[in-house]
Amino acid sequence: PGSKALLLAGDLFGRSINSQRSTAGRLVVNEVSKQNASALQRVLHRYLPWSFFEAGHIILTSADIRTPSNSVERHGPYDRILLEAPSTNDRALLRGHPVEADRWSKGKLKVNHEQQVKMLHNALWMLKEGGILLYTVAALAQEECDDVIEAVVRKALGNFELEVLPAGEDILRMIPGIGAEQSHWGTYLLPDRTGFTPRYFARLRIRRRTHEGAQLKSET
Repeated sequence: PGSKALLLAGDLFGRSINSQRSTAGRLVVNEVSKQNASALQRVLHRYLPWSFFEAGHIILTSADIRTPSNSVERHGPYDRILLEAPSTNDRALLRGHPVEADRWSKGKLKVNHEQQVKMLHNALWMLKEGGILLYTVAALAQEECDDVIEAVVRKALGNFELEVLPAGEDILRMIPGIGAEQSHWGTYLLPDRTGFTPRYFARLRIRRRTHEGAQLKSET
């Protein structure tokens, strides 16, 4: 009750949204693509009560979280954040999609990695002490998965004490036959074992803020 949740859809359309059940909570949905943001707004208005929007329990934004002092940050801090970061579309690659195949390169992986690290690190600053952030991408390359988490954990030293939460059996039981495979930092959902689109996710919790002004921030 009273929790604030944030969905950051990156450049991927937010296909699933789990809003807070309590009407005292708030869900902020951010889609950086203006076109996708408009489509997402229509979907939300179609399936959710208008009173949620009037009362400010659901807020839609279209901001680049890589930039400081954006509209998403102003609505925080958040108890929960879901970051669906822009990534290589491995599903299209597996299906031999010519456009996605032409875009792929080791250089593209490096660019994606750098953007993902920046987005994830910036998102941590919007998370409350004790809050949980779920990072997910539709890619399987280590550069966009475990390497991102490792880079952010190192980058956060001196500002946050982070805890990487494993995907326990209680979570994996929610989707029978999910074919999950644990990695060093997160979990892979492999298409050859599930029939679903490739997916990687990792969960981070801020145990304690250690940066300057942390006490004031944690009391917000």
